[in-house]
Amino acid sequence: MDPESVYGFHKESASMAGFNTEIDGKKQVSRGSDAVLLFFLKLYKMQLSADPAAESRVEMAPQTYETPGSNRIYTLRVNHQGMWRSRRMTLGRLGANITNKSTCYHIIFDDLMVVKIPLQPIYEFNTYIQCISRDRRIALKAAPSIRCIVPSLSTVLNKIPQLHHPKARSPEEIEKRYVFLLRKEPNLQNYLQIGGSFAFFMNLSQYTFLNQEIDKIHGRNDVFSRDFLKPTDSLWETHGIDPFLIAEEDPAIFEMGHILAEYEEWIADILGHNRCDASFSMSQRRAWFTAHLSGQDLKSGEPGLPEPLIQTLPGLLARFSEKHQKTINAFRKAHRQQTEKSWRERNKGKITGIITSILSLLANLKSQGLSLRDLKPENIFIVAEPERLERGMPDPEIIELGLIDLETAVALDTNTDAIEQPLCTGTPAFSTPSHLFPNPFLIKQLGDLKRTFFLQDAYAAVGLIFFAATGETLFEKTGRLLPEIVLASRKSSLKDQTPADLFRHTSWVFWHSAVSELTRQGSHYQDVLKSLKISLSELICPMLQELLEKTHDELKDRISSLLSSQTSLQKTQLEALAASDAETIGKQIHSLEENNSSPDAETREPILKFLSSLEHLKRLLEQESRYREILLEKRPSFFVGDLIEFLFFTVIAFMYRESWTTRKHPLLPVKPSTESAAIRLNPAASISKR
Repeated sequence: MDPESVYGFHKESASMAGFNTEIDGKKQVSRGSDAVLLFFLKLYKMQLSADPAAESRVEMAPQTYETPGSNRIYTLRVNHQGMWRSRRMTLGRLGANITNKSTCYHIIFDDLMVVKIPLQPIYEFNTYIQCISRDRRIALKAAPSIRCIVPSLSTVLNKIPQLHHPKARSPEEIEKRYVFLLRKEPNLQNYLQIGGSFAFFMNLSQYTFLNQEIDKIHGRNDVFSRDFLKPTDSLWETHGIDPFLIAEEDPAIFEMGHILAEYEEWIADILGHNRCDASFSMSQRRAWFTAHLSGQDLKSGEPGLPEPLIQTLPGLLARFSEKHQKTINAFRKAHRQQTEKSWRERNKGKITGIITSILSLLANLKSQGLSLRDLKPENIFIVAEPERLERGMPDPEIIELGLIDLETAVALDTNTDAIEQPLCTGTPAFSTPSHLFPNPFLIKQLGDLKRTFFLQDAYAAVGLIFFAATGETLFEKTGRLLPEIVLASRKSSLKDQTPADLFRHTSWVFWHSAVSELTRQGSHYQDVLKSLKISLSELICPMLQELLEKTHDELKDRISSLLSSQTSLQKTQLEALAASDAETIGKQIHSLEENNSSPDAETREPILKFLSSLEHLKRLLEQESRYREILLEKRPSFFVGDLIEFLFFTVIAFMYRESWTTRKHPLLPVKPSTESAAIRLNPAASISKR
């Protein structure tokens, strides 16, 4: 019996012969969006059973409605049997443009999928299958706590009519049979190649990307326009005193009533002059004004309105509103503020649910012994019924987050020496300098490799939580430093700078920038971040407690090591410093800097470096004690702003070392302690030559 018949596949050699073989050498080098479009155009030819050489083209379709992110709609056209056949598809780039990472595309072609073009072209089928198998091992390790989507052959091959399989087959069995067939018939492997090399295809037909849902939540401009366009009777009949805005108590809001009354008289005169006063209801007239205030003008063909008036009315409305611009701007500002406030309240349950799920995802990764190392909104999908998303998701338990694109993931439940070397890359706004260096180097610089990888995910979670709460990117400016680090590492071999010098210098720059950006963004969005509170579940709280405990122990060890390494001070002085708080040590530093006569300059510089490092560590330890108090509460919870700072604190406390530089150390601003048990030293006599 023919093995092909056993596996239920039937091919038509004539119609498959030209698939993906018409691309010339130059085209095969190109592996961007054009190559992806060409691939799906050829796939469409196969679905039509058209001649591979049939005339065809791709056109960008008019955007009749908004598509998420960079997605664009294209029309594929094929001349088949004397008729032009057409269909549409959606294509968009997923994530940032990263030069040292695979490229992913969001595709809608019959259903939703992600297509990944590997950084290094894959030409061997066995290598391709090994890559898929590796992702499956990671996915199996994540299960059942985390649902992962891995590449599959069936995502594309199921779309080809010439390849059939019995419907009763399980997905796993279908994959095995496809692998068997493509090994038996190597020419069929072209179906999985884009631009001459293998691509990975992942089916997301049942899911929604996290970034799409968050973008929908924070689409406030659209909400403002829709609300502002409503010519509500209450607004006009109460002379502008809208109950929606009355709490603002802005005099301009009350003045709006006079403007509305004046407008009604003004527009009546305009219409009367054009002999069409009776043709329009008061509601229609009001709608023109509110549309104008929202930036939308009259459309040609307004029923009953003379064409000359359609052309001139926008200018007349503009001149009318200019007379009252100050009042209108104040009204618009108050309306926008209230709209945003109301929108946040309506979506509060959804936002807190997503943030809780991000923390749960982080905890599950840790418990499963995994680090993704590239957590970002485009790598996460929501597993939830569409109607639950629309209801606002008041219960965090109904939100399940899954992962796609496991290229950078690494398993941590093994000896450090056996941990696989992952790709040294990441998405800039969600990555740290440690993403760019190999395992042996990280062990030498930071020590605990497993913790380094977990904290890479924790840093990404900081950005994810901020994005969920505000709809904005937290570390956009800081992320732009990472490509510069890559470039500097390539040039460092031409200079005297060692990789360790590069890592320490760039870490200092990176963490200063990150602290500055976090402080600035936190201040700008403080009202939003304080309005959201996260209760820590039984899954999340132990993870945060363990994270803080490890931070505490390491800080104590670093303080002890720093004190024991100091040979310029007497034992009593070191004991006093060990018991002092950061504020006291800061005063010692200030005293030494002001007093140039004691001790001598040769001794003073090392002591200043020592004290600066000790002050930095003490401040970190004091921050740790504040967070510890929160986690020890009976029902611990964090405001989102505090939660972001907590996670960021645990990352920077480990990934930045005070011994790397003599410059000022980066540290989040904190409130000074109300009580201090520190021993105060006499500034004039405490630090002196031994």
